[in-house]
Amino acid sequence: MSSNIQYATAADIVPLPLLHRGKVRELYELDPDHLLIVVSDRISAFDAVLKPEVPGKGKVLNKLSQFWFEQTKHLIANHVVSLDELGLQSVQAKHLEQCQSGALYPDVVHSGTESLQAMHQSSHQDPHPDLHCEHALRQGEVQDLAEERQACCDSRDMYLEPQDLSAILRSLQDRMTIARRAKRIDFECVVRGYITGGGWRQYTAHQAVNGIELPAGLRMNEKLPEPIFTPSRKHDEGHDEDVPFAVMCEDLGTDLAQKLRRISIELYMYAAELCASKGILLADCKFEFGMIDGELVIIDELFTPDSSRFWSADQYVLDRDIDSLDKEPVRRYLAASGWDKCGTPPVLPSEVVEATRSRYVELFERITEQQWIEA
Repeated sequence: MSSNIQYATAADIVPLPLLHRGKVRELYELDPDHLLIVVSDRISAFDAVLKPEVPGKGKVLNKLSQFWFEQTKHLIANHVVSLDELGLQSVQAKHLEQCQSGALYPDVVHSGTESLQAMHQSSHQDPHPDLHCEHALRQGEVQDLAEERQACCDSRDMYLEPQDLSAILRSLQDRMTIARRAKRIDFECVVRGYITGGGWRQYTAHQAVNGIELPAGLRMNEKLPEPIFTPSRKHDEGHDEDVPFAVMCEDLGTDLAQKLRRISIELYMYAAELCASKGILLADCKFEFGMIDGELVIIDELFTPDSSRFWSADQYVLDRDIDSLDKEPVRRYLAASGWDKCGTPPVLPSEVVEATRSRYVELFERITEQQWIEA
């Protein structure tokens, strides 16, 4: 895909049931056990999806996550299934057989809206809903997704024949992941190695972050004596909620909460060391985890500029904002635009889009030591 083409959605390419369309990712159902995750070029800031898209951003996010999933598999298993075409064909052949036999989604075929509403209700009752990363349904999406899923189930032509998959793989190129379906744990696991961003705001108000007391006199952006674990409880509506670790223990049980904290800090320290060798500081990051057949796995994305804060070591300073290797040009443009963060956001100028694209590519090349090649 050339560098001047933005990729907003895969819905017109992938004839599979669409489970969720998030700000960036779209999740399609291959079969009850597998998802096709497509990463678009959409970009968001201040809880708004912006226009235009950033060309190639989704491919960078996807390939960076694939790099890190491979690098960290000795620490924890992940949700990724081999991306080779034969593997996908095998999964989809099983899916097609189930669809043709009528064994797949019998209740959805007869009452799509009611079934999805039940899924939505159960996702709020079950602390580990059977919904992967972004695809927990929100109230406003139930009807639209029910109609899309109903259309898929009403027409068997909407299910891919295995021989069609190679064309879709070529169309999606490097922006898709095949994943095992997980029961998401409804906490974001945040690790902070430096006192900055939201952590700095908490510190200046309370000399603590998520209830963790820190030494007096720390300066903005200062490296912490040890990385700290500051989880947030995920909410389907509104912002996630920063909570003390004790709350996580109450909700999940002490054993699982302690395991999540230990693995999160191990992941951070491993990545921070690798990044440091490339002249990059990993200030903080967040992870999502899930359960597959009783095994804890890491899901969603991993150490991307959308889920982590990266600083170039030669730009590191104390006491003022650092120009991070992410969508900082977008945030700065919006802050200076006069937008009230409530109405329709302004269209991003081409120079802001290009500056953002360049940062994503730079981070990919520095971390992976691979040249970014536009397909």
